[in-house]
Amino acid sequence: MRYDRGTIKILFAIIGILLCIVVPSLLYAEDVCVSEESAKRIVVDLEKGKVNEEQVITLKAYNQEMEKQILLIKEVAKLKDEQIKKNEEMIEQQKKLMEYQAQACEEKVKNGSPSFFDGLIKIIGGAGIGIIIGVLL
Repeated sequence: MRYDRGTIKILFAIIGILLCIVVPSLLYAEDVCVSEESAKRIVVDLEKGKVNEEQVITLKAYNQEMEKQILLIKEVAKLKDEQIKKNEEMIEQQKKLMEYQAQACEEKVKNGSPSFFDGLIKIIGGAGIGIIIGVLL
């Protein structure tokens, strides 16, 4: 059987392609193989990575919840500060009111008690009336 040149070229091309596919995998097959100890360590490391990834996800969710709580606490603190400010204003108003009441009481006591001259006039008036009654009797 005689092969023409075109068939031989195709045959060599196919053989070349197969060699290009098979030879590299054979040459580097030993690099891919690992010892049993290394395989165990790789499996353990992969499992640790999986556990760590789950923990990261859990901690991210926990962190988000903490951030929400921090925002709520900041809002509560802001409301408390506003309430304290309003209470301080009310205390100031109560102090002013008490001062006004104290002044009003002092003025009422001052106005309500007779002055020295008022007492003197009443005494002189009473003595005068007593003398007039004494003279008439």
